[in-house]
Amino acid sequence: MKSVLKKIIKNIDEDFFIRSRLTKRDCNISIQKKSDFLKKNGYVIFDHLVDSPIIDKLVDDLNKAANKFKFRKPLLAQSRVDRNKHKELISNNFLLSRSDLTKYNIEAQFNTGETLADFVGREKPPSLEFEMPDKKDFYDVWLDPVILKTVEMYFGFTPILAEAFIRRNYPSEFVVMNHGWHRDKNHEKHLLKGFIFLNDCNIENGPHHYLEGTHKLEGYSKKGYYSDDEIEELKRINNIKEIISIVPKGTIIIEDTRGLHKAGIPIKGFRDLGFSTFMPNRLIKKRNVDYQISNDTYNKISNDKKRWLNVQP
Repeated sequence: MKSVLKKIIKNIDEDFFIRSRLTKRDCNISIQKKSDFLKKNGYVIFDHLVDSPIIDKLVDDLNKAANKFKFRKPLLAQSRVDRNKHKELISNNFLLSRSDLTKYNIEAQFNTGETLADFVGREKPPSLEFEMPDKKDFYDVWLDPVILKTVEMYFGFTPILAEAFIRRNYPSEFVVMNHGWHRDKNHEKHLLKGFIFLNDCNIENGPHHYLEGTHKLEGYSKKGYYSDDEIEELKRINNIKEIISIVPKGTIIIEDTRGLHKAGIPIKGFRDLGFSTFMPNRLIKKRNVDYQISNDTYNKISNDKKRWLNVQP
């Protein structure tokens, strides 16, 4: 472990120490503590990017992309959901593929020349998802050196960045997929997710919820989703603490999402949250990743950080 830690600390970017006023010895202790806390509780919180210009730049890029409708399509339109006709979809938290939206006639429609606000008000999408293949600041956040080294220590090896996107959650009439309590099943043993808050998160715009220590809890894996009542009973019986992410913009939370968690539904406004997923790579056939990166952006990333990408632009 000491040799692994020594290698980790050696490779951390110097600008981190300037930004955080930590010495390498301080960082050594800090990363070890963060990793230990993550292993025990299933989550850990970082605040060194709060008030960072990189977050402001990413938010500006995100808003420009949103106003140009540069998000993943097709997407669900809540205004087109019929409570009787789509009763089964509602009961299953709309767990379906994007292609199924057309099949059930609940795909959002776009009008030429309309504003984003007009579109959202008419179609009522529960969320929008963004990729930014040509924005280096997007990848600078996912490949933050302190986060990478903590993740690497948690796994004991260098995983790959398997997903990277931003989700904007709006008020939702229905519980839609990640709004319900669930476990991620991307990998049975090795799975971490990063959540980067791109606006201040409060109780009104949908904080993230996590049940502390449930990454080690047996059971609660038979169903895709669990109700709030079922979770309250679980918390009562096992004396489990619920972590609610009321945090400032720039906060990063790393979670072992094999533990039970859900996205809070905004009451008003919206919540912008960046997602990253870290997993082992397949030894023989490379794992497909869920993001895109342009040649220009890829060439600006250091070779050490490219090890985490496992993708060619």
